[in-house]
Amino acid sequence: MTKILVVDDEEDLEHLIKNMFRKEINNKIYSMIFARNGKEALDLLETNPDVDVILSDINMPVMDGLELLSILNKRDLLLKSVMISAYGDMSSIRNAMNLGAFDFITKPIDRQDLSITIEKTIQTVQQARSSIEMNNKLRLEKDNAEQSEKFKRQFLANMSHEIRTPMNAVLGFTNILLNRNPREDQIFYLDGIKKSSETLLNIINDILDLSKIESGKLELESIAFQLKEIFSQVVNLVKRVSAEKDIEVTSLINDNISVLKGDPTRLFQILMNLAGNAVKFTNKGSVTLQAEYLEEFSKDDFQTIRFSVIDTGIGIPADKQKTIFEKFDQANISDTRNYGGTGLGLSIAKQLVELHNSQIEVESEEGKGTRFSFSIQFQKGHLHNVQETNQTKKMDGSVLNGLKILVVDDVEYNRIIARDTLEMNSNVSIFLASNGQEAIKLLSENDIDVILMDVQMPEMNGYEATMYIRNNFEKPKADVPILALTAGVMREEVEKCKNAGMNDYIPKPFKTSELIGTIAKNLHLKAEYSDTTTKVIEIEKGASNASGITNLEYLIGFCEGNEEKIKKYVKIFIDSSAPLCEKIEKAIQENDAIFIADLLHGSRTKLNMMGMKDQFEKTFVLEEFCRTNGDITEIKNNLLTFVSEIKLASGELKYFSLQGE
Repeated sequence: MTKILVVDDEEDLEHLIKNMFRKEINNKIYSMIFARNGKEALDLLETNPDVDVILSDINMPVMDGLELLSILNKRDLLLKSVMISAYGDMSSIRNAMNLGAFDFITKPIDRQDLSITIEKTIQTVQQARSSIEMNNKLRLEKDNAEQSEKFKRQFLANMSHEIRTPMNAVLGFTNILLNRNPREDQIFYLDGIKKSSETLLNIINDILDLSKIESGKLELESIAFQLKEIFSQVVNLVKRVSAEKDIEVTSLINDNISVLKGDPTRLFQILMNLAGNAVKFTNKGSVTLQAEYLEEFSKDDFQTIRFSVIDTGIGIPADKQKTIFEKFDQANISDTRNYGGTGLGLSIAKQLVELHNSQIEVESEEGKGTRFSFSIQFQKGHLHNVQETNQTKKMDGSVLNGLKILVVDDVEYNRIIARDTLEMNSNVSIFLASNGQEAIKLLSENDIDVILMDVQMPEMNGYEATMYIRNNFEKPKADVPILALTAGVMREEVEKCKNAGMNDYIPKPFKTSELIGTIAKNLHLKAEYSDTTTKVIEIEKGASNASGITNLEYLIGFCEGNEEKIKKYVKIFIDSSAPLCEKIEKAIQENDAIFIADLLHGSRTKLNMMGMKDQFEKTFVLEEFCRTNGDITEIKNNLLTFVSEIKLASGELKYFSLQGE
């Protein structure tokens, strides 16, 4: 039923309207309410918010129709106004239309004219309301879908971590048993466990990559690289996979492709997924990787390269070529059984290509093969940048000689790493602080050349300390370069560092070249590369690749093979593990989410140094959950698993340190 509010100071009009629409009123098609002026109309609207149409005179006492329109125009009401005025009063009618009136009729009122106008107005109101309802419904569905997608990504990330951790342990212990001279009949079973574990681990890694991409946490790098090196890596790896098949794996690269600048890791991942897929579905023939220089789309400092992966495999049916990029989808139901995999590889490749602002294309014919192709525009790089990247461990730290450097970090392990790295490569004076307040005190008492500032610290964090220095010290101390030492390198976190007044950032865990190079850059010192090589000391073989929890390859490289330093860092980890586990367990009992988040944040460098990749990545998921939700009930088991992994890692490192004695 349509509700109509009639606003007119003449009583005769009320009787006229009721008589005109007596049939509609009796049949409950229209419901009529009446007001004598604009003020009464506004009062009635408070108690009758479901009014659809207002019929209003213009000239009335107390509040006329134009003032009423002006007020209604400022309110978000889903109704329309039709104005009533004398035929000769066109000036008032124009003003009414300018104030938002939907239509007008003139006195004396014609019944048919009024009826048509009301029906037209009602139809417009209903369409507007229907449109708003549809938009609200779509918005609600969109919000629900986004929330569902968020929960799905969180679930995938958590599950992939939870499954990958024990799988790494299974794989690690299997490798240990294989290295302990098992009987010949045992080798068959151990080898089966190893291959099955590796297959499952690859599937889990695909799920984790997909989760990172869809959550927007994957950002592209911009570094110089040579395409032939990536092609060489892909071809060599694919040849190992195809060793048991009658397949020729080759690559073709245009000679006029220069050094490129982009993300070589993600390009390798795209090509590896496509090439691996090609080998999987090709039993004989060839798989070819191709890179063509598209001159017509290249200009100035940019080159556009078209990549293709071509195979002579089973091909893809025409009706499946659009769906093969969907997650967990394969061309035929039997493909999973016959060829393995989950159907994630192509989905990941597609989304990584889209991150490069491109689209992946497919051409295929059943029984004759498939061609996947995509084009990416790269900035031109320089060969000397590639050489520098390949020589990062040879950067000459003497460029920092004589500097006074303040290292600020609440985690002792992180302070020791920064201090040892700098003292190992240069002749510098190091000052140590565990929070922002200590840093401010040391800066006030000493002439400091550069500050390495952690972000998350108790009492006063890195942001607060930086802003205090910038606002309260006088020059030159107010302008001392402050470099953020942070494990968070997402764009918004980096921007937060800059907004606080920091000059640059060094990601944790850092490489020696990054630390020296970033300090040198911000002090306008020219970093050089040393031609001297460091003799690497061989240590116990087992320590370089322990079981599934720890892997000391990174630590060995960081310490340049120095056995004494390696043992020092291992001992620090072992000694700090028990207190860390006790603190987390106590915080779990007290449901202290923020304290747990701080502990997770502070443990990352140690985890990375010990090669605990899974646990390192897990800290990001768990920390974000703790800080966002403020309650750890849902992830209590995840945290307890994390604690048990720290304890297991400590036990492994004790075992391997004893082996080396």
